Amino acid sequence: MSESTEPTTASASTPPAGAARRERVLSGMRPTGALHLGHYHGALKNWVRLQADYECFYFVADWHALTTHYEERGVIEQNVYDMVIDWLAAGIDPDNATIFIQSRLPEHAELFTLLAMGTPLGWLERVPTYKDQMDKLKDRDLATYGFLGYPLLQAADILIYKAAYVPVGEDQSSHVELTREVARRFNHLYGREPNFEELARNVVKKLGKDAAVQIAYKGGGEAALALLSGDVDFSCGNLTSMLGSIKAGKLRGLVTTTPERLKDLPDVPTAREVGYPQLEAIVGWSALYGPPGMSADLINRWVGTLAIAARDPQWISATEKAGSIPRVLGPAETEKFAADQFAVYERLGRQLQIELK
Repeated sequence: MSESTEPTTASASTPPAGAARRERVLSGMRPTGALHLGHYHGALKNWVRLQADYECFYFVADWHALTTHYEERGVIEQNVYDMVIDWLAAGIDPDNATIFIQSRLPEHAELFTLLAMGTPLGWLERVPTYKDQMDKLKDRDLATYGFLGYPLLQAADILIYKAAYVPVGEDQSSHVELTREVARRFNHLYGREPNFEELARNVVKKLGKDAAVQIAYKGGGEAALALLSGDVDFSCGNLTSMLGSIKAGKLRGLVTTTPERLKDLPDVPTAREVGYPQLEAIVGWSALYGPPGMSADLINRWVGTLAIAARDPQWISATEKAGSIPRVLGPAETEKFAADQFAVYERLGRQLQIELK
């Protein structure tokens, strides 16, 4: 969604040139100010190009404008028509693209309301643009549900039209990702067939190796880096390695292997909740490594020091809060524990037809 006072650039969701005709494109602008050259080069020029090859829906997002300009309704009303005139002047052709005003279609608000009933509050609070805009627009009172729910209204816009592509500014790419999650949750709550779990298991069995996703067979920070760089599709990692990136919106927690939901990730289900209790066999762990040839006396001193630290109440509290169990193992125990865990990973990989990497 474009803000009419700031130019935008197309994100990765912009369709490629020459794609098959009739795929649907949806995009809109908020009528909060006059358009300028930045909007032409950042959005409108792209819109004009797309209308020749796609089924394009371009709309005036006046309800979105109310999320930040709810005290300036007169300004919004005037800008609605001025903005559409600018679109036409820039080359948007009503014969090739559908132009409409969001508020004239109450179905947008209806779907927004339905989605809001089942969307966890934490999902909206963690959208990166939420706090950024709160900081940038300190002169406005944005402590409203309308502003918090902005991405959810945008999700309703997208889902109503089943858009294949949604050109947005880079700052709003997280909104598109949230749309996917909201749709999955809505379908999970209301759209599943009675035998959904059985159907899902049958599909997994039919997946060949080529259809398997890539999961990092690494630990800690390496797994996080592989995931952030796009080298893998999914990754397993301990909370301390992943939590910062999850809270920053760079990663999304999908499932935990803990018996109960973690306090820091209350919206992330456990493996048992999503139908894979065997994943509870995966245990996150850390080890201290040293050069070969270390003396037994030095090793014992290290292990003893760690054992003392592991009894510290603050350390115990912090590790338990992260869903871990404080426990210190010696070299031989650690080696056996690691071998057992790798065996678990390999067995689960075979069961779920996941290619470990």
